[in-house]
Amino acid sequence: MALKFQCKSCGKDIAVRFLEAGATAECKSCGANNPVPESAEKISDQAAKSISEASVAEAAESANGGPTQSQGGPTIAKALRIVGTLSIGFGVIAGIAAAVGVINQHPTPDQTMALAISLGVTGFGLTFYFGTLGVLCLGIAKIIELLSK
Repeated sequence: MALKFQCKSCGKDIAVRFLEAGATAECKSCGANNPVPESAEKISDQAAKSISEASVAEAAESANGGPTQSQGGPTIAKALRIVGTLSIGFGVIAGIAAAVGVINQHPTPDQTMALAISLGVTGFGLTFYFGTLGVLCLGIAKIIELLSK
């Protein structure tokens, strides 16, 4: 069984499952410490869990200045995942295009090496740049998703 009572500071419901009357409980909405009163109402553990989750969601919403997303993760993580995937794809395409450009060039023999090196370095640079950008975006998206849980 759990106990339910109101915060003396903000008036929100507080539910505690492992405390007895006289112990101190922190309000998840405002952070105030409250003694568990003798008159606390006995409720089920499931009801206490839903009160606690609602208090945490409400506190997060007020701290962030707006509603939180409970399912699907933050939209910024989704956007970063899309940008990361597209960047890696573009990097691969740039590398392939540079390789095809080197293969299809028919310049004079003295220009061949310079052109091949130029296209190869450009293709590798683009592949490295967009690949790194993509991995970075995917990594940040994963961190955001893990922190939002």
